This record gives sequence, C-alpha cells and structure tokens, in this order.
Amino acid sequence: MGWPKDPIKLVAAKKRMSDSHKGQIAWNKGIEGSTPGWPKGKPRPIESRRKMAASQKGNQNALGHVVSEEARKAISYANKGNQTQLGRKHTEEARQKMSKANIGRAVWNKGRPWSEDTREKLSKSHIGQEPWNKGKSDVYSEYTLLVMSEAKRGNKSPGWKGGISFEPYCEKFNEALKESVRIKFNRTCYLCPTTESETTKKLSIHHNDYNKMQGCGKRPWNLIPLCAKCHPKTNHNRWYWFSLLYNYWALNPEINF
Repeated sequence: MGWPKDPIKLVAAKKRMSDSHKGQIAWNKGIEGSTPGWPKGKPRPIESRRKMAASQKGNQNALGHVVSEEARKAISYANKGNQTQLGRKHTEEARQKMSKANIGRAVWNKGRPWSEDTREKLSKSHIGQEPWNKGKSDVYSEYTLLVMSEAKRGNKSPGWKGGISFEPYCEKFNEALKESVRIKFNRTCYLCPTTESETTKKLSIHHNDYNKMQGCGKRPWNLIPLCAKCHPKTNHNRWYWFSLLYNYWALNPEINF
C-alpha cells in the first residue's frame, strides 16, 4: 500500500509510523557483521571511496547513465499526482548548506541550448499561465535586487553591444526636436496604436539607422516615435528593423526633419 496522496493524511501517516518506532531497539544493534548507517558527519576513508567507485564501474544505474525515453516516461507516469514534496519548504539551514555545496559548480545545462522541440513544448506549457510574481512588489529584498542588477550590468548584459549606448548624441537632438517628432506622428507609436494618453510616459524617439550623430552636418533626421513596449524590440535583430523602418523613411520624404 502506497503513501496517501492527501498531504494532511500523509503527515498523519508519517507521524504514526514515527511514534510506533519510539522505544524500539534496532534489529541489527550489537550484531557483529551487520552494516549500520555510516556515522553522520564522518567522511569515509579515501580507500573505501575508491573501492566504492571501482565497484560502480559498468553499473547501468551509475552517474552518467542515460535513461531511455521509455524509462523516463514510466518514471514520469509513476510520479503523477505524487504529493510527497508538495508545499514542502527547505529550512534556512538546509538552503545555506545547498548553497555552499554548489559554490564553484557550473549549472548542468550551461552552454547547452534547448532544442526547437523542447522550446516549443515549454512555450505551449506556459500559455495562459501568469508569472508567479506578477503584481508583487515585495518578492525580492533590496540586496537581491542589487545583486540581480549588477549581474546584468554593462558587458554582463545579454544585450551588450560593445558599449554603443554610451556614445554621444548629436547636440541638436534635444527635447524640442523630440516633441516635434511626437506631434508629427500624432503622439502615436509607429509600430502599434498606443498613444501617449494611454501611458504615463512620453513616447521614445528612435533613430531608424541607429546613427546617434544623424542631424549633424548634412545628414537629415531619420526618426520615429515608439512606445515603451515597442522600442526595446528594435535593439534586437537590428538588420530587420533597420530595413523595415529605414525603407519607410526613404519612401516618405515628407516626414523628414
């Protein structure tokens, strides 16, 4: 008979089992030749560890053995509905031990990109699900937020492009010019119907050719307004956005500044 699936009944069953063993002497206590558990906190001798490693060579259950797809499906099916770990939280002491034990270890999937099939499955499994931290402002501590920020700052950022964001703009690219661009496009994002009246922020002004010095010298302005959701899109796959937006600007000279 397996453990009950109901978490309340499971806790009660474990307590009954624990209580039933109180005061009982272990069956192998004092029996010479029995194999009691290794003393807690005492490391095994190096010779013993070598013998154990040698005995596992060729063992199909040893580390490195690839579980077949059929076996994985069987394990997955067997664990469906398993409530043993549901709602269980590690103690702070246990979390600290796990953290120290993993210092210096690389994540098992570091450098291994997901296959297209796996990414599609992950995407479908999250359709309709809301992020667990949506609308929660007190999820992370100030220290954690600082660590997360530092981990993606500067050349650590996945969007790092050699520091081009620090390059200066043309001195004529000022607030008055930005306002004229917003007015010319009726204060509406070029890529979507979002207007300034629907947001609390002014529309950003995007350089279609990514040249911050345009407008200086004889180069005409090549600008469009974008909302806070659309503007970050143009920082990825730049050739696509350059081709799309620059061609629009070239075919519509009346929007020049």
